[in-house]
Order: sequence, then structure tokens, then C-alpha cells
Amino acid sequence: MTNGKAEARTTLYPGYDVLDKRTTPSWDDATRAVIAERLATPHEPRFFLAVEWLAVTSLCACVVPQANAHPVVPLAALLDARMFSNQGDGYRDARMPPMRDAWRIGLAALDADSCEKYELPFASIDHEEQIALLEQMQRGELKGSAWGDMPSKLFFSERVLHDVCGLYYSHLHAWSEIGFGGPANPLGYVPSISTGVTRGKPQKPNPANTTRPSRRIAVLDDAQTQPRGKDGRAPDVFREGAWIPMREYPDHEEVDFAIVSTSAGGGTLACRLSEQGFKVVAFDAGAWWYPLEEFASDEAHQQKLFWTDERICDGENPLKLGHNNSGKAVGGSTVHFAMVSLRFRRMVQFAQPARIRRRLAARLARNVVLLRTG
Repeated sequence: MTNGKAEARTTLYPGYDVLDKRTTPSWDDATRAVIAERLATPHEPRFFLAVEWLAVTSLCACVVPQANAHPVVPLAALLDARMFSNQGDGYRDARMPPMRDAWRIGLAALDADSCEKYELPFASIDHEEQIALLEQMQRGELKGSAWGDMPSKLFFSERVLHDVCGLYYSHLHAWSEIGFGGPANPLGYVPSISTGVTRGKPQKPNPANTTRPSRRIAVLDDAQTQPRGKDGRAPDVFREGAWIPMREYPDHEEVDFAIVSTSAGGGTLACRLSEQGFKVVAFDAGAWWYPLEEFASDEAHQQKLFWTDERICDGENPLKLGHNNSGKAVGGSTVHFAMVSLRFRRMVQFAQPARIRRRLAARLARNVVLLRTG
């Protein structure tokens, strides 16, 4: 794939390197830790077998050609890391096996088709022949027995393109290539005091006034394996490393209400009932996070907030209710949406004609009524 001579990555932004922001207020400590882990992804396979590693390395080079570009995004290594951690999508087409099985079947079938047509495994044939096989896969024309019940066309769209391209653009070298500014620390955007909205170019805070975490939070915290809400206390989500009292009930004690979900609806209901003196127990799945310390401004890493447990979707046009549809954490949807709460505000001034102003005002009033009664 290369002639051995490294060349600068082709970009419309020569000289730009998103890593230059690593020590600036744009990145917080949690984000720095996540990026450092991604850059340290092992280059030796931990999931793929040796023959699979040869095939997947060649496949990645075909799907996202990097030629002699330097530095190189280690696509095969990133894919291997994802398979090793078994980080799913939150959904699976009924025609597809589970993610890791799909990759093993797909790579073995690709090698089988290559051997049948060219008498060599996929990694050993010419680049033009590799592209030809992948184009056949994309059209669903690879139908050898090694594919089993998995359509090759679906494997190409749901696994090859989805995984390889997604991993490529989750890497810093790709960010620099496309001029992406990288993860932005929420504290780096200062809202206008007078209007409550950010106007113009976001302003960066004075580093001297930026509160730094008192301790470094591990990228994979114990919150995913050990319950934090116990022993009469729970994490304080508004203060770093702090705790707040939490009422606990023995298993044999009766309570007034058991609420499944601590999201915007369940959490609010539990709070109000408790304030009225009722005994309330709330149930939810997932970790109890410290958002100020454990939320990184990185889309790929924040999938830890999503419900990625496998759900099967079926039909001619299956609806993918995946990780982007629901969260898995104490706080439910309020955590999934990064604690963003959209509210209606009074419209102070309309620039539209009177007729449009009246129509908009009436629509706003109806929406407020629906929110209060719905």
C-alpha cells in the first residue's frame, strides 16, 4: 500500500495539529486522559487471530486509504480494541450475528472468496483485486457458503463502513486533517450575561480562574462495576469528589413508592414525593457518575452514557433504537443529554409582522400548556 516514504498527511489546513490544544483550557483533565488512552491503543491484536489480523489490516487500508500519510491512523488497532472491549451499538439487525461474531464470519468469508477466485487469501492479492472483491461485497454478490445466513451487503454497510469510518474520524490525526477543533471543554464557552446565549466567537476563560480537578479520574472508573449509592450516601454531582446523604431502607421494610427510572420524569417524581414525607425507592440501570470529573468532551468516549446493551431490530426497514436513543446511568435521560435542559423563554421582541407575531405567540402558549398538562 505504500512505497516506504512517509509524507505529510494531505489536508486543507497545513501545519494545524489539534494536539496543540492539549494543555489549553479547551481540554479538561478527563478529556486529556481519554485522548492519551486513544493515542496509546496497542498496535498488536488482542481480539483478532493472526490470519484475521492480516485480512482486517488490508481491508482497513482499502476502505480508508492512507497511502504514505504520516502520522497514520491505526485503524486495524482501533477496531481490534473495540472488539476486545465488546463495545456494542445498542441495536442489531436481526439478519446479522452479534458484532464480534459478524467480524469473524465476514473476514473468514472474505478470505474464502478470495481463495476461490484468486487462489490466495485477501491480504495476499493485489490491491485492485481487493477493491474488486469489496465492491462485490458492497453489492451483495459474495454469497459463498462461509457467509452462512449473513448477507455480505449488510456486513459491508453495518460493520465495515460503520466501524472503520467511525473509528477513523474518532482519531486525532483525522481531526487535524479536516480542521476539527477537537473536544471543547464546556467551561471554555462563556455565555453572555445579558442575554443568556453565546454570541459571536466563544470566549475562553482565564486559566487562572479555571477550577482544576483535585485528583485524576481514571478513564474507566469503578462506577461501571461497583454501586456508588450505598452506605447512606450518594455522589454529589455538583461538587468534585463530594457526597450527599442518601436514605436507605432494609429489604424487609415497606415503602410507599417504588419508581423505575431516575430520569427527568422518575427522578423529579421521587424528589417531590420524598419532600412530602413519603418513603420512596428509585431504580435505574448504569453508573452513578461524577459529571464534573468523569465526563470527557469526546463523543466516542461518552458512549459510556448510552444504552449499548444489544436490542434486536427486524423488518424490511428496521428501526435502529440504539445508543443515541436512550441513556444508561443514574439520572437516565438527563445524563444522556449531558444535563442540558431546554426551556421556553419569554420572547421580548419580534421582528416579524403583527400577524406572524400573534401566530407564534399562540403556538408558544399551546406548547407551554402541553408541557404542564402532558
